[in-house]
Amino acid sequence: MLRATSLRVRNGLIALLMIVAAGLACSSVASAAGPKLAATSDGKPRKVAVGFYAMTIQGLDQQDNSYYADFYFWLRWRGSGDPSATVEFMNNVERWGLTQTPVYEEPKKLPSGEFTQQFHVQGKFFAPLDLSDYPLDDHELPIQIEDTSADDTSQVYVLDTAQTGLDPAVRIPGWKIDGIRLATEEHRYRTTFGESVTPDKSNFARATFAIKIDRPTNFFLLKLFLPLVIVILVAVSTLLVNPAQADIRLAAPVTALLTLVFLQQSYSSTLPEN
Repeated sequence: MLRATSLRVRNGLIALLMIVAAGLACSSVASAAGPKLAATSDGKPRKVAVGFYAMTIQGLDQQDNSYYADFYFWLRWRGSGDPSATVEFMNNVERWGLTQTPVYEEPKKLPSGEFTQQFHVQGKFFAPLDLSDYPLDDHELPIQIEDTSADDTSQVYVLDTAQTGLDPAVRIPGWKIDGIRLATEEHRYRTTFGESVTPDKSNFARATFAIKIDRPTNFFLLKLFLPLVIVILVAVSTLLVNPAQADIRLAAPVTALLTLVFLQQSYSSTLPEN
């Protein structure tokens, strides 16, 4: 009788140790998969409001397809977890030169029960410029953010359109600002980033703030078209010169041709080779 009781106690201890070991293994797998913000209680992804306010745009480089921006952006959300701690700029270049200073040491709780965090950001950003319509081209200078840990099943961005905008002092020499564009989208990565326990896809919510610019018409008319017209008129005017003055009639077209070559080089000096 005692032997049977001892056997049952031993089997119970072994079963308890196996349950504890399984629990530790599950927790280690979950931690290896990385933190993920929880969805709302109804199973829908949490909505995080995002807004931008640009202070300075400068150093637009058409050869490097980049520009420098000085701006504020903020996040506003409900519930636990801090999405501001895992936000990432997707088109930032020179990460060593990016400064992202939080306004509050910890997320601030608003009277509405929401939490907010604001950042002052300065850095260099990538903007692919399509110059196929040069010199009457227009472009967008985007700033794109994603969350590094929450996919679109647990978090999505909504735009704070009422507060987003440009400071009246924003100027881009040589360009005309046509306003801003705000958008949210689902960005799909064709990889699980090495996490075999996750489904074979990675969809993340992305928010984009873009400044719309184009070249002013007077740039084309006064700096490009008018000099070309003057050079062409000078070359054509040689037809009115007395045929006896052959040296003048021959020198003027050659001079006009060289002038056009130098004008073309000056126009394209700030453009990429391809």
